[in-house]
Amino acid sequence: MQEGKLFNLESGMIIGERYTIVEKLGSGGMGDVYAAEDLKLQGKLRAIKVTDSDRASEEVRMLMRLSHPNLPHIIDSFPLTGQGTEAIVMDYIHGLTVGELFYRQERKFTFREVLRLAIPVCSALVYLHGQSPPIIHRDLKPSNIMVEDNGHVRLIDFGIAKSRTAMQTQTTMKLGTPGFAAPEQHLGRSEARTDIYGFGAMLYYLLSEGSYLNQAEMNRSSHFTRQLQADVPNRFADMLWRMVQPRVEDRYLAMVDVERELQAFAGLVTEKTSPFSPGGGGGQAGQTIKIAVVPLSPGAGATFVSITLAKLLAAQGISCAAAEFPSERPEWASLLRSNMNGRNQLEDRYYSWSEQGVWWHAQQHPVLQDQRDELDKLQLRLRARQPAVAITDLSGAAGHRQDWLLQSDIVLVVADPFPSRWRAEQLLEFGQLSRKLISAGRSLLWVANKDMKFLGRSEWIRMLPESPVAAIPQLPAADWLDAIWKGKWATDVKSLGKPLEKAFRPLIEYIARASRRNASHVSFRR
Repeated sequence: MQEGKLFNLESGMIIGERYTIVEKLGSGGMGDVYAAEDLKLQGKLRAIKVTDSDRASEEVRMLMRLSHPNLPHIIDSFPLTGQGTEAIVMDYIHGLTVGELFYRQERKFTFREVLRLAIPVCSALVYLHGQSPPIIHRDLKPSNIMVEDNGHVRLIDFGIAKSRTAMQTQTTMKLGTPGFAAPEQHLGRSEARTDIYGFGAMLYYLLSEGSYLNQAEMNRSSHFTRQLQADVPNRFADMLWRMVQPRVEDRYLAMVDVERELQAFAGLVTEKTSPFSPGGGGGQAGQTIKIAVVPLSPGAGATFVSITLAKLLAAQGISCAAAEFPSERPEWASLLRSNMNGRNQLEDRYYSWSEQGVWWHAQQHPVLQDQRDELDKLQLRLRARQPAVAITDLSGAAGHRQDWLLQSDIVLVVADPFPSRWRAEQLLEFGQLSRKLISAGRSLLWVANKDMKFLGRSEWIRMLPESPVAAIPQLPAADWLDAIWKGKWATDVKSLGKPLEKAFRPLIEYIARASRRNASHVSFRR
């Protein structure tokens, strides 16, 4: 099969009579990777790599016999009938690649952060090289290392890995990624010390704010050391220098020698916490603006604000996706049921359909188990069509709410004029959240909901930690109920829609400016 000609799997498709495709995660020369639900395990999220059958057979044989905490775990494999392809099913890793984290932190990792990554990756490589025959990864780079939400590190993607026996009995392909591939790979040769070079080149890249090795310019006294950041110890620079020597025989003899050197630096890393925050850092240019809407107290109206905001943004020509956060008491499907009739629905955990320029995602059933898988699947749904804005209603949120808020570009806190329901500790939590978001280039805004004229109105507004970006009027109860029972939303009724458009205008203008800033930048990152 020719590279890049793999059969494309669509969302909702069931393969292997067990796995429902949720979304495509990425593509590469070695195959395509999809997120899928495991129907035999209550929709547990899996990662499925689809590659051509000849290539897959060796990769599956290798992975099946491996067991190491810093390597992926293979669950299943089967051919896709009539396609000449194989599906390799693995655990879904909840986290981000080192490449993604590197860009989120503006290409600046401290030496300690890199060392925390290097030690587990090196341990995995020592294990691979210790197999009989040894397994050579041959494609070490930031995008092939995952950092899970809890900070655990895994080396992934064995699409071009080879056992030493296989390399001795056939011509080795000229594979690897420019900037990280060892010189001998360009000549069609590989061995264990090829990974030593790739590992060193990757560490050099992370410790030089994204500089690639250039053998033509590199020399020990000038270019090589000048590119490394100031917190890299000279002894570590010497170690890197030896790892990336052009001649194989000038490098370390084995990866275990590199591990021994790394362990000598391990005393510099004493913290047990994760070195990275996968949700931290500002959003990249051109990406979807993620908005989380959360109530200050039960019944404040976060659901109403979420749905109304989505409709008004779409009316302004801003592409939008909107969803409710997984919870034990979903309500969007009931609120928006009339809009769902006859619509294209993906019958998994969520109804999904397009209406009035918005891609809606309404939860079908209560989520009573761990939400981690459901949250990852929701993220995939929201970004599937690359909308300018993605809105999530966190009214019913419980577990993982804080993580989702920290990953949002804009957090909207909705408060109603009933301070007796407010809790002082929650106000403090939002204050702390606001400071964290601001430090990451994001924002927390307050929305006053159910606004009306009453004697204590000014005092209510002053009680909010900041002036609200918008004050949403209390709708006439009878008119609002009439609209709901007719299967409409408030924005569909002129007498209700006009005052809502006026009230939401400052917030929509704020979001529109952020959207234009995103769209006006082009990322040239590799």
